[in-house]
Amino acid sequence: MPTGVAVSIDILAAVSALALLAAVIVRRGDDGVAALAPVAALLALWVPVALLPIGGGGLASVVSRVEFALAALLPWFWLGFVVRSVSHRRVSLGTLRLLGLPVGLVALAALAAPAHPLGVVAGSAPGLAFWAFALPYALALVALAAVLLVDAAVQSAAAERPHALVLSAVSLPLVIALTLVGGAASGAAVDPVTTALGTAAALLVTTLGIFGGTARSGVAFGEVFRAMHEASFVIAPDGSILEANPAASLLLTDEHLAGRSLLSVAPQLEVARRAVRGPQGRAALRGDLDGYEASIAHLRDGRGRHRGTVVVVHDERRERERTKRLREDAFRDGLTGIANRRGFEIDVEAAIAGRAHEAVGLAFVDLDGFKPINDTLGHAAGDVVLITVARRLETVLRDGDTVARIGGDEFALVLPGITPGGLAGIPERIARALAAPIEAEGEAVTVGASIGLASAPRDGRTVAALLEAADERMYRKKREKAERGAVFATRV
Repeated sequence: MPTGVAVSIDILAAVSALALLAAVIVRRGDDGVAALAPVAALLALWVPVALLPIGGGGLASVVSRVEFALAALLPWFWLGFVVRSVSHRRVSLGTLRLLGLPVGLVALAALAAPAHPLGVVAGSAPGLAFWAFALPYALALVALAAVLLVDAAVQSAAAERPHALVLSAVSLPLVIALTLVGGAASGAAVDPVTTALGTAAALLVTTLGIFGGTARSGVAFGEVFRAMHEASFVIAPDGSILEANPAASLLLTDEHLAGRSLLSVAPQLEVARRAVRGPQGRAALRGDLDGYEASIAHLRDGRGRHRGTVVVVHDERRERERTKRLREDAFRDGLTGIANRRGFEIDVEAAIAGRAHEAVGLAFVDLDGFKPINDTLGHAAGDVVLITVARRLETVLRDGDTVARIGGDEFALVLPGITPGGLAGIPERIARALAAPIEAEGEAVTVGASIGLASAPRDGRTVAALLEAADERMYRKKREKAERGAVFATRV
């Protein structure tokens, strides 16, 4: 081979190795790329060192020993990258460290050896050590990495397989380099070891450029994907299911989803997938999945090509039920279970707005002498009385009416569409409902009530105006009872 071509090939190999290291440094935020850092650093060190025009002498021996040490370490670094980036479920990090112990000892021995470590002279200790142990062990590590890569290619989604296949191809130059490093460089115009390693570096740089990264961390993705409580799918561009987590199998009551058409197993999801045209979106589901909602995310590579779709199904029924409970809790009295003051105000406003040409009645109920019950029998007895009064007031209501507790012992009834005569009869009905004794903490007590009435639009069309009118009339009744010396609460 002409010298100029040989030099050009060597320079390309060195540039590729350095470019790989630079790419890894730039992309260090990507976990898959970061795992490649040790390999990139080793190649960037080895290839330029191998090209140094050192001639003979002691320096040549030092460089040779460094090359041998790097040759021993490279397969273990490469296996570590594969384990971290695609498949450490098969090989634990502890096992990886154990596998690195022999190559570490070989590398140290090479650096400390006084003789030429790459020599293959019959009977020389370094040569015998290399052929008997170092080279077979290195090839075994590369073979293990290749097995893991093939397994990752088989187990991973179709969109991720090119990563594993390209990385498998990169292993070939490594095997060639490790084989050739066992012999002397002879007089070849092109160093075959350097060329092979440079080719590996060039392939890796190409992988980073084309796929936007090296093999994805299938470990982290797989564990998170399987642990998700929401049903999740990875869909190929043709609509087939690449991945489905256990929650998806539970949702569709089918354990064998991978490889099947999404249209055949969940047509509602396929309709939602096709309906989302942008990069991502949400769609409500119908049919058997009514009440669920799907989040759709279309995945594209660096060139804008559609690589697949991620579909996550949310159970909106539980969220709606939770929202409903929160709303009810916000507008409901915690003790009695009827509407609270805020719920009462909303009901009054809704009744007035919905009945522009009809009266809306309001009855303000204040219990007579409730405080002595709390003072003599205790708050537990007072709570029993309040709960019982609420239940009895509910018996006075018609369909569409509301009873609310708007204060400590104050209640209000909202009576939409009631006639003047019907409203006038409300106090008597309430008095009858409250007449029976109430059993509270072993005592039977009776309570009365002072009641004020108001109606819209006669007394106003706002909650404040109606309450003010009803409150004034209620206090008027209470004063009349006080003037008569009426007993407000008694024990039976």
